[in-house]
Amino acid sequence: MKPWHQFKLENPDGFYAKEYSNHTFVVYQHEISGHLNGYVLLKKDDRVEDTMDIKCHGGITFEGNLAEIIPVQAGNWIGFDCAHYGDLAPFYKEKLAALGFDFGVSYEEIWRTPEFVEENCRLIINQLEDPEYIA
Repeated sequence: MKPWHQFKLENPDGFYAKEYSNHTFVVYQHEISGHLNGYVLLKKDDRVEDTMDIKCHGGITFEGNLAEIIPVQAGNWIGFDCAHYGDLAPFYKEKLAALGFDFGVSYEEIWRTPEFVEENCRLIINQLEDPEYIA
C-alpha cells in the first residue's frame, strides 16, 4: 500500500494531533491532493512579529483558526504545506494517470512523510519558545 493511502487508512479523519513541549500540533492530509500539512496552535504568550521569520518547509503558508476547517481546538494556528515544487501531491497524480494523462515530468517528486511534517512542527515550536533558536 502506498504511504499516502496508509496515512488515510490510519487516520480516517484525515489528521492527527500531538503534543510537544507544551504546544499542540497537527499533521493533516489534504483530502483532494493527498499532500500533508503541519499546523501549530499558538499559545497566548507566543509572540510572533512576522511569520515570514519562522523557518520551516516552504515557510508559513497558513495563519488563522484551523477549527474552521477541521475539528480541532479553536485558536490561532500557524502552518505550512508540503505542496511546493518537488513535493508530491499523490492523489492528483493518481487521478490524472487514471484518466490517461502523462505529462512526462522528469524530476523526482517527494511525498513528505508524517515524520517530516512532525519534525517541521517541532522546529516551529522550538522557534516560538526560543527566539534565538537557529533553525
